[in-house]
Amino acid sequence: MTLHTFGEYLDFHPHIHALVADGLFRRDAPPPQPGAPTPSNPPTPGLASFHTLPDAPIQPLEELFRAKVINLLVEEKLLPPERVQVLYSWKHSGFTVHAGDRVAPEAKADLEDLAQYTLRSPFSVEKMTLESPTDTVIYRSRLNAKINRKFEVFTPTDFLAAITQHIPDKGAQMVRYYGWYSNKMRGVRHRGLPSDLVPHRPGLSPPPPLKPPPTGGGT
Repeated sequence: MTLHTFGEYLDFHPHIHALVADGLFRRDAPPPQPGAPTPSNPPTPGLASFHTLPDAPIQPLEELFRAKVINLLVEEKLLPPERVQVLYSWKHSGFTVHAGDRVAPEAKADLEDLAQYTLRSPFSVEKMTLESPTDTVIYRSRLNAKINRKFEVFTPTDFLAAITQHIPDKGAQMVRYYGWYSNKMRGVRHRGLPSDLVPHRPGLSPPPPLKPPPTGGGT
């Protein structure tokens, strides 16, 4: 998960980009339900199987996200409790959740493009043009539907102010890893996963056992 503070024209627009698995891992097969058909590709005992989530509406996730943020602001004393109901009464909440297209694990180029997008800089040098003799900065980007144009004009000082507002505080973590991608699990994989933690897709042959990392003999 990556925190972005910038919008299309360097305005302050905090939002989160996340690369999320569209399913979950199970070590064992779920208990059979009465009257349920027998699965054609049951999970192999002792191995972790990945189950893809079905398509589902994201509106409940958007509402949950809004509630979590508002509750956090109240707990941090950044939002008076009496303002909470005012926020919930707004027709447009100001919160949106978007789920992009699924990317298969074998689509390495698409995965790399997504990762680069989430880690991009707040601004692009290629979009900047310095106009003389006024010394104004023209910042070109995609069409802004609100102002119906593809650029923003800055004075030199305003442009510096727009950029510097996106410098994170010292020690701030802009990228966070969870679950399978956490530092703990990366360390486990580096040491070699036990067989019951090696994921595989239902219907495919179990993966070969991992070789233990070499011991001794330098780094």
